[in-house]
Amino acid sequence: MKEKVILLSIGNDYPRYEEHVPAFPPMSILALGSYLAAQAVPVELLDVQMDFGFGLTSAAEQVVCQRVARYLQSQADAVAWVGISQLSNASSGILLAQEIRAALPETPIIFGGYFPSCNYELLLRKYPFITAIVRGDGEAAALQISRSLAHGQPFLCDQTPNLAWLDAGGLHTTPFQSMALNNLPIFDFRLLRNRSCYQTGSLMTSRGCPFSCNYCTENGMRPYAVYPAEWVTRQLEHMKAELQCKRVIVMDPMFGAGRERTLEMCRILREHHFTYGIQSRVDVLRPDLIPHLRQVGLEMVFWGVESASPSTLLRMNKVRSKDQAESYLQDTLKVLQACFENSVVPLLGLMLGFPGDTEADLQASLEFVKEVDQLRNQVLERTGVDTGLIPYSQPTQIYDGTPLAGCLAKDFQVTLSPDPFAGERTVLSPSPGVSMDTVSRYMAEINNFGHYTPEVEELVNQYIAFFAKDFVTAHPELTDDEGVTILSDAVQRFPSLDDSAKDRK
Repeated sequence: MKEKVILLSIGNDYPRYEEHVPAFPPMSILALGSYLAAQAVPVELLDVQMDFGFGLTSAAEQVVCQRVARYLQSQADAVAWVGISQLSNASSGILLAQEIRAALPETPIIFGGYFPSCNYELLLRKYPFITAIVRGDGEAAALQISRSLAHGQPFLCDQTPNLAWLDAGGLHTTPFQSMALNNLPIFDFRLLRNRSCYQTGSLMTSRGCPFSCNYCTENGMRPYAVYPAEWVTRQLEHMKAELQCKRVIVMDPMFGAGRERTLEMCRILREHHFTYGIQSRVDVLRPDLIPHLRQVGLEMVFWGVESASPSTLLRMNKVRSKDQAESYLQDTLKVLQACFENSVVPLLGLMLGFPGDTEADLQASLEFVKEVDQLRNQVLERTGVDTGLIPYSQPTQIYDGTPLAGCLAKDFQVTLSPDPFAGERTVLSPSPGVSMDTVSRYMAEINNFGHYTPEVEELVNQYIAFFAKDFVTAHPELTDDEGVTILSDAVQRFPSLDDSAKDRK
């Protein structure tokens, strides 16, 4: 009987971009796989970029997908269904699904993750080889799919929560069911084939987000909820036992929400002797908590500031009023000062060219970064410690399925790039008279305020950016004759992936 579940994380879209996220343990398939394993469902996790490699060209990426498909075909008699997790709209996920469909024509292929959750109808109609899409939390749906198939029953039915599929051209969806986090097992890193090869571990302390930024795909996923402190403790203990990493990235955009909760997390983090990078919002994590976090090993914070223009912040639905926008920017300066004073490297994430932006909005972000740089210099002069600074501005991407995408035509006069795959477009002109050349000029000026000490460059390599082309050029022996580069233990053997990250910022 076919009972085995294969869960695949596709990782980065290497042919399309020069800069990529480092290879972290894939949280999405770890969450799902650990839950299924705890329910005695046979499951295998494949982190494609780590386990099978990656290609810098479309031809090489296709070779990777064909290798994965052949591997699955070799165990066709055991595989009940295949799940593919997509954080964004990486084209390799679709290519991989096509190859798997050709190799396993009768095996259900289920997509899940942020991008499919927001674009389930678009993906189902455009790519008929996708059997169904799980929207939001996937645990309950995955278990029901497995149990239905094990009993010879159809799973495309109302008994499977969070599911979307097409039947005779009609779209069917089932009600959402969010998971109670206190009932979930910790993520079992033993399910990863190359768990010893990840430079940096990954940890979740919450799911969802209570805010409603209109550009974000989190809106279509799940309500905000936190993992119990006892769960976080067990997860870190397991991570220490099973991974060979010294750093951990905390995948929690709401880290710092609630003073008592944050202090409790500090007590837990202190006990496990990792160093940490985190994500947060400037209006969530308070400045007086930064010293506590530094004491337990905090090295870097990714602040999703997004803009320093009150008008843009309002259009993003990141704030509700101009007064709130001004408070938001003051909060930013206060928390950044706390970072500089405590040797915590701040990364300022900025979205330029947001729909409706004028050049004045772009100028506001530039002037704000100048002010931040002056603040850094003041702290440096006072303390003699150069913490560094990473302004990280990027053009705005519009993701179908987000509230922003739904109101573009009605509320804004924008020019978008052609759709390269499905559901994602870059804003080429945010308003009449503002071109991509103008946006790019401001991006370059903002990014030039980066201050990259050797320590900051190391943190960029560990937490933020993997420059695949430079890695492949430096280590040609890792690329085979079909253009596929095998990561696995190479990530540990060659930890300095790029000595010139500062030149790209």
